[in-house]
Amino acid sequence: MQELKRTVVNMMDKDKYCVLLFDEMSLDASLSYDSKVDQIVGWEDYGDGHKNIAFADHAIVFMLRGIKRKWKQPIAFALLKDIIRSCDDIGPII
Repeated sequence: MQELKRTVVNMMDKDKYCVLLFDEMSLDASLSYDSKVDQIVGWEDYGDGHKNIAFADHAIVFMLRGIKRKWKQPIAFALLKDIIRSCDDIGPII
């Protein structure tokens, strides 16, 4: 968010208009070690600090994208397991 703040502060007001997008993508379910944060990654993780013991097979990414000016910035993501199937099982038609 700090990078976004540095970018936006130099924009004209008309260039600050943006939309919030989100997209889901499939992942190969696997675990790996991230030495930068000294953690094993690949578990289902909603970003609240608690990981579930299930291999994440999807990621959802939230991104801001400029309307008048061409720019984009990812702002959040979560690693998920069977999120569309879980929603489908609840009842909404996706």
